[in-house]
Amino acid sequence: MKLGVKIENIWAVEKGDDSYKKALTVAKEKFSNLKIFHGEINDLIKVYKISFDIIYLDFTVPIFSVYKR
Repeated sequence: MKLGVKIENIWAVEKGDDSYKKALTVAKEKFSNLKIFHGEINDLIKVYKISFDIIYLDFTVPIFSVYKR
């Protein structure tokens, strides 16, 4: 977002149930236009038939782990 990407053009993909629930909670508070998909990126692409210009994969921590409530 600091580089000018609009939040409504960003998808967060969370596979784990706990991470997904936490992501939804934080997104409602801080990023209401962020789209969060519960599952794997392959499933997201199949369901929504979309393509991406940039994909950032972070397998070490959930996307919202850096945000404190």
